[in-house]
Amino acid sequence: MDRDNKMPCRHSYAVGYSFRMPHAFFTSLPCDKCGCIIRLSMPWRILFLFTELAGFLLAYIIAEAVPFKIFGTTFPASLAVFILLIAIVQVIGRLILRSAKWVEADKK
Repeated sequence: MDRDNKMPCRHSYAVGYSFRMPHAFFTSLPCDKCGCIIRLSMPWRILFLFTELAGFLLAYIIAEAVPFKIFGTTFPASLAVFILLIAIVQVIGRLILRSAKWVEADKK
């Protein structure tokens, strides 16, 4: 039970649109259900940060290695591959945020 004699909230943060996707170094977010400030537990925070940074780095490396020439240059093909891979990383980030354990942030 909560201090207000309510059932405890199963905190969540739904990322339905890309503008709700937090950046890799976020600290806290508002809970969608109760409105309190929540944060990821430490193992989930490390997993989210590693996924975002490693995904961006790998997408860059793979996009640089694209050998296809379109209009005489590899830039359009590299850009398309990079955007596709970043979109996949964003989907993985959404799955992590959906299934992660959220805890209430300490008030300072």
